[in-house]
Amino acid sequence: MVFINKIICLNFKRLMKFEKWIILISFIIAAIITPTPDFFNQTLMAVPIILLYQFSVLIIWLINRSKIDK
Repeated sequence: MVFINKIICLNFKRLMKFEKWIILISFIIAAIITPTPDFFNQTLMAVPIILLYQFSVLIIWLINRSKIDK
């Protein structure tokens, strides 16, 4: 996402609007990947995906903020 932000300036608010979809999609992917129907295992797979998205949105916000300050 940082690479995409260098090409096209991404909007922080728009990325946060996609957060609910990222959570849903990450749990769907986790349900497909995990061999058991256990919710705990699915959560263990989905949480890192969600955290990576949140971390990338934070980095994009910091990069765009520094561009505006200059």
